[in-house]
Formats: sequence, C-alpha cells, structure tokens
Amino acid sequence: MNEGTWADWFAGTMSGLAVIAALAGYFIADWYRRRDRREIDVATAQLVGLKLFKVTNSSHDLYRHLWAPYDGPALGGVADGVELWRTISPLVGLQIDESMRLDASEMGLLVRMEKVTFLTELMLATSRYDSMVLSMREYQTRHEVIHQMTPPPVEMEGRVGKHQLTREEYMRIQPYAVAQEHLVRFIRDMARENVEKCGDLAEQFHPMMKAYFKGEKFIALGRPPLEPASPGSL
Repeated sequence: MNEGTWADWFAGTMSGLAVIAALAGYFIADWYRRRDRREIDVATAQLVGLKLFKVTNSSHDLYRHLWAPYDGPALGGVADGVELWRTISPLVGLQIDESMRLDASEMGLLVRMEKVTFLTELMLATSRYDSMVLSMREYQTRHEVIHQMTPPPVEMEGRVGKHQLTREEYMRIQPYAVAQEHLVRFIRDMARENVEKCGDLAEQFHPMMKAYFKGEKFIALGRPPLEPASPGSL
C-alpha cells in the first residue's frame, strides 16, 4: 500500500471515528437532557399535587365551619326558617393564598399530559376558593354592621343572646339580616361544591400521574368527607 493510500485510509478512519464520537456525544447529551427534563416534570407534578391538597384542605376547613353542628339553636330540619347567619360566626383573618395558583410550568405539564379538563377544574377550584374567602370577608363586614345596629341582649343562653327589638329596630335590621342569610347560604353551597370538585380531582391525581410517570411515587390524595358530623346539621 503506497503512502497516499495509507494517509487516505487513516484520514477516513479518523473522520469516521469523529462522526461516531459526535453521534455518541449527541445521544449521551440527549439522554441527560431527557433525564433532567423528566426529573423536572416529576417535581412539577408533585407541586401540582401539593397545590391540589392545599385548595382541597382549605375548602374543607371552610366547609366544616359552615356545615358543622353548633351550640345553641339546631340547624337541621327542626324548624323551618332557621336563620343560619345567627349561628354561623364569621372567620377572622381569612386570606387568599397565592401559593395555591398553578404557575406556567405546572399548567404546561398538564397540557403536555393532555389533561386539560383536570387543569381547568383545578383552576376553577382555586378561583372558587378565592371567591369564598372574599365572600366570607363580606359576611364578616355585614355581621359587624348588624351587631352595631342591634341593642344589647336582654338574656343569654350559652353563646346565644336574646334581643328585644322594637318594631322600628326590627324593620331597620331585617333587610340586612335577609341579605346576610342569602350570603351565608350561597357560601355554604359554594363550599360544598368545591369540596366535591376537589374530591373528584384528588381521586384522579394519583392514578393519572402514575400512568404518565411510570415507576415514580406520588401522594395519594383522599376524598374529604362531605356529610356533616351530625345528621341534624343542615
């Protein structure tokens, strides 16, 4: 083999090895990129579960406050026309929790997973909880207004005070009382709906993520109980 042939063979071999090395480097880099992408996606999915847990838990806490049994007048079925606002106290310090909101990466993951319905329902659940917080703030404000308009109680029975109102006082307070009753019943219905919706999402979350991320571990979220502790509660 002459010198030129040896040089050509060597140059060709080295070129081939360079191409192989380049391809190997590309596939290795691509494998690392896919591994890193998967790790990021798994962490993002875990955050989706955490935010679902937070909105579910917060909604259920509010639901329990609005639907649990109370000291004083019975709420459920004992007498028609029971005014719930007289027994359901306002909640002081309720805040909208911005950490419940999905960010762009979490929404993008659910879209790539083709779980747009899940994404929409979770966003609606978060917005619904925000509405409940704002409504409870309004409920507290109206409670304070009615309290200021009401004369001191003439008799106390536990935590329930009995007031003696003149007709003029009653007629002045009654529109506020009616509006307050409508508001608290609206919040109760919204709280019940949100716990139901969050329960649906909680049941979907674990199997959905396990199917998409095979071999990974995810928290199994339970469905909060909807029924009040007492059958006599409205």
